[in-house]
Amino acid sequence: MQITRRSFLKGTVAANAAFPLFTIAGTKASGRVLGANEVIRVGIAGIHGQGNAHIDQYLGFKDVQVTHLIDPDRSLFAARCEKIRQRGGNTPKCFPDFENMRSNLEAVGVNLTNTKYQLGRVLKFDPKRERFVGFGARKADAFLSRNYRPPFVVPTAV
Repeated sequence: MQITRRSFLKGTVAANAAFPLFTIAGTKASGRVLGANEVIRVGIAGIHGQGNAHIDQYLGFKDVQVTHLIDPDRSLFAARCEKIRQRGGNTPKCFPDFENMRSNLEAVGVNLTNTKYQLGRVLKFDPKRERFVGFGARKADAFLSRNYRPPFVVPTAV
């Protein structure tokens, strides 16, 4: 007889009903069921303003660890890691982009092939022309200049 996932789950539910002192991941005598869901691990992409607020929020939860930080601005990693080390008790891994983090996770057996995620557009900025270049540049350039209300004025030359 071939055991399917469905038949296995039905059998364990029936066994648990018949023998209530037994649970799949631990014992009722211990009062604690151990398993993969004991600690929730999160990664945060973008660790400036709102991302930093997300770090603070997650560090406030019991049994939540911030394990990965992703940001192209590498200068932020030291301060954010120190905060996580002090308040969370662990040291996160830092990556400059999502693909580096993904390859690191796949190297340790975490497969993201069937995981849905969406990355935003990657914009490239030409500092000499002070304009975006490539796909989506026209829409991004529209945000570079706009009418500001007085007394807020952006200088035309720096």
